[in-house]
Amino acid sequence: MRVLFIVNPNSANGATRAKFASLRPDLQRIHPDMGVVMTEAPRHAIELARQAVDDGWEAVVACGGDGTLNEVVAGLHESGRPDAVMLGMIPSGTGGDFRKTSGFPNEPARMIRYMSEFKQRRIDYGILDYVQLDGTPRSRPFVNIASIGISGITDDYVNHTTKLFGGKASFMIGSVRGILSYSNVRMKVIVDGTPVHEGLTNLVAMANGRFFGGGMMMAPDAELDDGLLRVVVMGDMGKLEFLALASAIYKGEHVKHPKCVLARGRVVEVITEGRALIDLDGEMPGMGPVRASVVPGAIRLMVPDF
Repeated sequence: MRVLFIVNPNSANGATRAKFASLRPDLQRIHPDMGVVMTEAPRHAIELARQAVDDGWEAVVACGGDGTLNEVVAGLHESGRPDAVMLGMIPSGTGGDFRKTSGFPNEPARMIRYMSEFKQRRIDYGILDYVQLDGTPRSRPFVNIASIGISGITDDYVNHTTKLFGGKASFMIGSVRGILSYSNVRMKVIVDGTPVHEGLTNLVAMANGRFFGGGMMMAPDAELDDGLLRVVVMGDMGKLEFLALASAIYKGEHVKHPKCVLARGRVVEVITEGRALIDLDGEMPGMGPVRASVVPGAIRLMVPDF
């Protein structure tokens, strides 16, 4: 099988370059005709993945974090043929949230085994319409979770925090800074045409996967292949109230909170009355209002078969 590895050498605070180099001899043994390309700048993986479809590669493997995977999915989406190649991942990033839902291995020996023992799973991805910080509208795919509210400002802090202490520590530091600086914004949430929430809001998550923010189980019942987004609304929570929920969010138990609203659907609209930043697969590309829609079964995901 002709496999192209798209490697983000700067992910995991620069550790991915050495990590991939250590894996490469074994990968080459399994896939003698494999190709390797290194990303050189943000959004470069989008161009590389789009070109991989045109060049007829059978599979593309993203080597990096959730942001790298997002860019590869964006490239497949922009090609107009997102299922033309299979998609795999060698996780090496800060959060590693999509890995937890999809089952990608995280240990070198199991990563090598995965490259020869895998099966195909058809999964969904989402499209988020939002507003860039300069005020222009934009659309981008997401494969894990898009959200708006405190998560957006947290992302901004996390992406400007050193990753030397690991993903969970980076997200914890960013979360505390986000909680202290964020003020709830009035939002209206509409799912498949039906309003489900209106009022001051801490966070709205539109989830294809279950985890975000370095291991927080934001949407514990989300499924990658059911054609639906899970919507989790955390309403008018104060700073101390939200901080007290931190351990519950990691366990997925926050959904029992009386200020948490749950829904599921194919199209989610969030109308904002104030400035609210967004999180899209671990990146902060803009702000609300937003509209999320699901693209069912369009990704052929390589998942471990062991």
